Amino acid sequence: MHYAQPACLEVCPAVANTEWLLFAQDCVLSNSNNLKREASRIIGNIAHLFPNDLDVAIPRLLENMKDDGTVIRWGSAYALAKVIRIPRYANSELYDLLTNLSQQEQNNGVRNQLLAGLKAAGKMRL
Repeated sequence: MHYAQPACLEVCPAVANTEWLLFAQDCVLSNSNNLKREASRIIGNIAHLFPNDLDVAIPRLLENMKDDGTVIRWGSAYALAKVIRIPRYANSELYDLLTNLSQQEQNNGVRNQLLAGLKAAGKMRL
């Protein structure tokens, strides 16, 4: 069965702004695992709108890839997989970092998030 894309996703570019990104990148390092997870998802969902504003978010997401919590790593992997699909990052050292992380990751769900992003980015690499 095919489902239509929710209307909220169609308006997201008109609604999302850099304040969302700044808020989310601050929350990625929160003490709350729920906040870390959801902030990562926000970054992943809007990264393509602000490709030149991710310099703070990326190292924080990478830091959370070291977390013991699978949901934290999954959220960060989700966001990083979206970021690596942006041409600027597909051809950067981030590609190699994510490749190494995917090889080290023990959880299939987290690893699959990274691999999906790397596969898409691989098609854009020079």
